[in-house]
Amino acid sequence: MKSKNDIEKYKELCKKLDYNFKDINLLINALTHSSFLNENKEIIKTDNQLLEFLGDAVIDLAVAAYLFTNSPQKTEGILSNKRTEIVNEKALAMIANSINLGDYLLLGKGETKDRGYEKPSILSDALEAVIGAVFIDSNYDISAKVFLNLYDKYMKELFISGDLFFDYKSLFHEEMQRIHENNFRYEVVSKKGSQHDTVYTISLKINDRIVGEGKGSSIKKAEQAAAYFALKAMDIVE
Repeated sequence: MKSKNDIEKYKELCKKLDYNFKDINLLINALTHSSFLNENKEIIKTDNQLLEFLGDAVIDLAVAAYLFTNSPQKTEGILSNKRTEIVNEKALAMIANSINLGDYLLLGKGETKDRGYEKPSILSDALEAVIGAVFIDSNYDISAKVFLNLYDKYMKELFISGDLFFDYKSLFHEEMQRIHENNFRYEVVSKKGSQHDTVYTISLKINDRIVGEGKGSSIKKAEQAAAYFALKAMDIVE
């Protein structure tokens, strides 16, 4: 039997999701990690893996439809890259963190000791499971709306500002291979600040022409930023 505190906790999460479950057991199922099931088989019968599978499909379709509707002029390749920016472990984990999803997870003792409630893989899987649970409790339209509302509310500005969830450097290199262009390089323009507060500026050049410039607290981060702005100028990412 669920305690009053448990019920209040689930209501709190529902408020963050902006969705009230008709069957609260679906939400509990979505929050149940396999480690908890392994240690409590006498009181619980299933973990969140099947709901995770379902939620992954819902999110994938929701994001694809969102991008198609909002960027109809973009190519299939551009939309695929943008979807990869949104639907990946790191981004989903950050959305999960934005609603403190780790605080609601049911984890086994070992996983709790290992701070599983902070692991990106567990958080992203749990978020997918929650969206899967919303789908079962309602329908596709509502479950897609729940996810996209979370994305819009907590993450959209981070993507627009160029915060790096995606490996833009690898994507840039793939684009150079596609167009058979090998004469590109990264150059350090400046290094400013103290030893513990350094800001690097990196320029990315193709045939000595600057196509992107980025800043970061390390050369690696500045190169990623430079690649992002080069791809943005080439209309490959938004």
